[in-house]
Amino acid sequence: MAKFFQDHMWQDSIFAIKLSCKVSDFEAFYGQLLEKLPQTSEETRRRNAGTIVRRFFPERTLNQPTRLTFRNYKDENLLQHLMRYQFLVSEPVIADFAKLHVLNCEPGEILEFGELADSFLQQTYGEVKPKLKQRLSAALQATGLVTRSQKIMYIRDQTNIELAFGVLLHVLFAPQATTIPVKDILNHVFWRYLGLRSPSDVVKLLRWLEAKKIIVKYVRADQLEQVTTAYSADEIFNHKRLL
Repeated sequence: MAKFFQDHMWQDSIFAIKLSCKVSDFEAFYGQLLEKLPQTSEETRRRNAGTIVRRFFPERTLNQPTRLTFRNYKDENLLQHLMRYQFLVSEPVIADFAKLHVLNCEPGEILEFGELADSFLQQTYGEVKPKLKQRLSAALQATGLVTRSQKIMYIRDQTNIELAFGVLLHVLFAPQATTIPVKDILNHVFWRYLGLRSPSDVVKLLRWLEAKKIIVKYVRADQLEQVTTAYSADEIFNHKRLL
């Protein structure tokens, strides 16, 4: 049976990433996080810190793309897009619901959350726990996938995702400048987690990166499409090449 997922802790996670930008050592960061999380119970702070680290610092190092990107770009919108990707990767049950019922819908569509969540949780866990249903609803809203108005959930449009797409393209496919088959990009889930709906949307962003000379070559020949990047991931994170 799938593992039960925890609360999203979104604001505490944002706080943690920003805190990590102020120190240069993971252990120092973790010690400060344990002290500065807002929960009164030390046991709760320790448990929540462990969950935040698992989601956003899985290798227990500060050499982590979301942190490095925020430290240099100082862009709140970019931070939240990258966090959504990391969150969904680290919480596969929530990601499965999103892939089934959110990411394939158009922005503005109504999400019949109650009925869909009941069916999904029943199939996943063999029962519908109200606490898990509430956590799922809260996570979808916190990560920006849906919005709620008068008890109705709507699929939310994701805007200004170009920078996040550029960062993750380099994290996942191009740690060093390289050539990438476009089909490999399209076969990966990251662009769906960012909120893109179709391969044509992905191609538009690849062309945007080409116009900014982040991609130096976009080749379509013999039924093969591929792109060649100009910079390493380190240059993207630390030298703000996307701006």
